[in-house]
Amino acid sequence: MLLLLLLFSLLSFPVAAQEIGTLTLVEGLLQVIRGTAVLRGAEGMRVRQGDILQSSDPAFVQMEFRGGTITALGASSRLFLESDAETRGSELVLLNGWLKGQTGAAGVTYHYASPLFAARTRDGTVVLHALAEAAEVFVETGSAGISEVSAEGNLGHPGGAKEGQFFTRRSGKNVVVQSRPDSTFLESMPRSFRDTFPPRLPRFAGKAPTSKRDHEVTYCEN
Repeated sequence: MLLLLLLFSLLSFPVAAQEIGTLTLVEGLLQVIRGTAVLRGAEGMRVRQGDILQSSDPAFVQMEFRGGTITALGASSRLFLESDAETRGSELVLLNGWLKGQTGAAGVTYHYASPLFAARTRDGTVVLHALAEAAEVFVETGSAGISEVSAEGNLGHPGGAKEGQFFTRRSGKNVVVQSRPDSTFLESMPRSFRDTFPPRLPRFAGKAPTSKRDHEVTYCEN
């Protein structure tokens, strides 16, 4: 139901939706669902409000947004770019898979959500893992606000989280907080997420964005 609502919202966006970031590294295959078309994700391509990104296995995708924030997507992951990063910070909804958000120094607040958890930060780095019936958030550096997401998609009041804390939640259960991530999470986390991501955006300055159409969206892709 959540995905259907997101797709309905996506299809309601105008054609000239706001460009909010750039794909600066694509390893493996990446599909970008935009309106009723599926595009092939490529380095230098601008991503827009309303896009859905789907990575293959294996894959690694790096995106860079205004304010210097860098977000990475792991293998077999699906991400919905919901809002305008320029005016109110970006809200990225991880439908499933792995995401790492590394904020820049410009003080822009970024919101990372999943069906069970949401995290917001303007001075930290967070790792989010979303499964069908569970979610995990690790505050790698800095600080963050962590909220539960209800079955209706409403955010609870954010609680403060500090560097090193690890949050887990299963569907229908309360949040469990630990002072450090467990071994299962660390072993499952993409190896590339262990490093700090260097900015790559300057190498695409002045280059025309690419967005090659692959095919029309099919029922199974919804």
